[in-house]
Amino acid sequence: MERAGSRRIGRLWRSFVTKLVVTLIVFAAVPVLIYDLLDEADRERNALLFRIMQEEGRLISEGLLPYLEEFSPKAAAELEGLLPKLAAGGTTIKVLFRPAGSTKPNRFFFVASHPKVSGAMLDAEQRNLVDTGLLSKISESCDFRRSLATDFTNASGEEEVMTYLGSRYTSNGCWVILTSLARRHILYFSPDRQYWQTPELKVALAIYGFMAVLVLSIFTDAWRNLRRFSRVAHALRTGSKTGTSFRDQNRIPELDGVASDFDELVVALRRSEQLIRQAAEENAHALKAPLAVISQSLEPIRRAVPVDNAPGRKSLDLIERSVERLDAQISAARRIEEATAELMDQRMTVIELPRLLPVLVEEYRTRAEDRDIAVHLDVAPGLRVLGNDNLIESVMENVLENALDFSPSHSAIRVAAAPDGGMAVIRIDDEGPGVKEGDRDNIFGHHFSTRLADGLNGNYGIGLWIVRRNVEAMGGTVIGTNLPARGFRIEIRLPRR
Repeated sequence: MERAGSRRIGRLWRSFVTKLVVTLIVFAAVPVLIYDLLDEADRERNALLFRIMQEEGRLISEGLLPYLEEFSPKAAAELEGLLPKLAAGGTTIKVLFRPAGSTKPNRFFFVASHPKVSGAMLDAEQRNLVDTGLLSKISESCDFRRSLATDFTNASGEEEVMTYLGSRYTSNGCWVILTSLARRHILYFSPDRQYWQTPELKVALAIYGFMAVLVLSIFTDAWRNLRRFSRVAHALRTGSKTGTSFRDQNRIPELDGVASDFDELVVALRRSEQLIRQAAEENAHALKAPLAVISQSLEPIRRAVPVDNAPGRKSLDLIERSVERLDAQISAARRIEEATAELMDQRMTVIELPRLLPVLVEEYRTRAEDRDIAVHLDVAPGLRVLGNDNLIESVMENVLENALDFSPSHSAIRVAAAPDGGMAVIRIDDEGPGVKEGDRDNIFGHHFSTRLADGLNGNYGIGLWIVRRNVEAMGGTVIGTNLPARGFRIEIRLPRR
């Protein structure tokens, strides 16, 4: 039981469909499994990057505020030269001033900035800053220091991210240092952005999707090609379509050689069938011609041997029986060779057993009635198999012939056909003596017979061998078993359609 389970698991794992399904699951699962890790890493990177930008803004603010303690024209000139040095890496610095005694946010005035803002845009820049609401948070004490992560659009329409705001009160009023960074200098960064919206992830997903499609296309192309090969094989087997070939149906260049080999194999099999038939005919003619000469030569010898010459007469009888036996053997051999050739070019079609079996059984019912043997038939309606009329006819003829030979008078032969899962089961029961247990496994062998007069009357043990060979050629099985009381059963199983 464990071994059978292991075989099923191994077969399932080797299955092309199983591997295709596993590949689909892997391609679907990998992004889901690693997305959270990548998202967390992206958040940590953004947080670290922004902390660096905020810290840079704080250092700039702390460095500038001492220059504003005693603001003078000289300090203003130094401030204008200092801002470009501090604004490295694209940082924007804005210096604003609110006179003492005023607390309104719109009372802040631009003192300096880097990059410089033209006079025409100063009012718009100031309004944009007021609209952010940050200036309104600066109290009368002008004591405000805070790291920021606020989006801002400057007067020229460029997007920025404000990183730090620091203020200091002096005798003249409130000074404010505001730092920001143009978004073009911090590619792909946004504090509110979801990781799946990042360009790098979109590019990675595009590459991953392309790889998935490529791998799956390899699987599906191979699968479709195998299905096309299967249809060609089915067409060749059933004869439903002529002129088709594996090479014509192949769509994968790497399989051209395999497809050509298959086509050559089909041609070789058909050629072999012709050669086998030809050889059978030639061998039979070559062997029977000398036998005919021997038989004709016995007539003058028999006339020449006196009737009272018992040894001579006995020798002649032995020669005649041997010639008859040899002739029968040659006929049997020819029959085997022809049957083998027939198997190589039999077209498989859907067979309606309720239509075919009554016709085959009826041919034997008259012969059976002459010996007071009843023949009963029971076929399930609509029972169909994939097979060949000639092969099934040969099977039933040999099995029924065998059953008639071993059935005593006043007995019965029962033929029944019924579905059993994916198989159709045909059972032929007789009431004969059955088969010895030691011979049961040999009855379907070549030249095996349980008849006492083996070899006489055409019995050379090839009937059940032909049965097994034909059934297996149709994808089925056949077994023989003794019935509990008396008799023997031949059970044939064929694939249903």
